[in-house]
Amino acid sequence: MIHTESLAMTYPGGVTALTPTSVRFERGAVTVLLGPSGAGKSTLLHCLNRLRAPTAGRVVADGVGPLEDAAAIRRHRRRTAMIFQQHQLLPRVSVLRNTLIGRLGHHGFWRSTLPLPAGERRLALDSLERVGLLDKALVRADQLSGGQQQRVGIARALTQQAELVLADEPVASLDPGASRQVLSLLRDVCTERGLTAVISLHQVEYTREFADRVIALADGGVVFDGPPSALDDDVLCRVYGPGAVADLRRDAAGAAA
Repeated sequence: MIHTESLAMTYPGGVTALTPTSVRFERGAVTVLLGPSGAGKSTLLHCLNRLRAPTAGRVVADGVGPLEDAAAIRRHRRRTAMIFQQHQLLPRVSVLRNTLIGRLGHHGFWRSTLPLPAGERRLALDSLERVGLLDKALVRADQLSGGQQQRVGIARALTQQAELVLADEPVASLDPGASRQVLSLLRDVCTERGLTAVISLHQVEYTREFADRVIALADGGVVFDGPPSALDDDVLCRVYGPGAVADLRRDAAGAAA
């Protein structure tokens, strides 16, 4: 589906966020990028959609090729949806209009300034129904809860008819109940539609529950790549540092409660 070749990122000031990294993300799998803040997971995720341009290496998307010129990046973004921690909705606009934003990449600039066809409105309404928000279609986005706003983000991805979903800490600001609802819905939608998902998380318990594959990062490098069942104490020590396992278990117990 998409892979990186010796991808690296150094920010101004000499801060290395990602050391040379080569990974492949297979079609239809839900992959979690796991690690603490500053591990490099958000940088890697953003490079997959060229929201950040790497300082070395490259990203290659199947059917598009290297994401190195504007035309290739546009083609890739047309089939790639982003879900952000802070929702990235237009707060004073209806849920339906926010969902229809997923269609704008399929139209030229001038066409996108006009009302979209009725067929695309039906597609957006179907997407809202799938995420359980059809009754909120005409409600302003800023009147929704955080969990509902993230569900609008999923509906927007469905309306976009994306093949790849990139989610950057999508449940960081949600309570445990809403977090599980959003991640369960995202996983179910990806399974139903055969979508590829790459999700950055720092919660080990959610990673074990919802991932098909885990790529764990620490200090800008990959320290583990495998199934969630293999996330043992040794791996967690490499990711979070010595002495962190007891803290993670306590946090997981608190989330479960």
